[in-house]
Amino acid sequence: MPGQEMLAEQNDDTAIGQFRGRIVMHVFSELVSDFLPNFVFNTTTRRFVRGPATYVDAPIRDRYG
Repeated sequence: MPGQEMLAEQNDDTAIGQFRGRIVMHVFSELVSDFLPNFVFNTTTRRFVRGPATYVDAPIRDRYG
């Protein structure tokens, strides 16, 4: 499948046994740097909402493209 090969190459997942790709590392860094410190779980609506206090500055995200 050409799509699977392209995804593996973009994810730096070309070696056998590679489990830490770019996609996983990006999701993990977003969780740690923005989501976990700034969001709380609202049990009434059962979703995560931005909390009233900001504990870290918003990360700078450049637009791709």
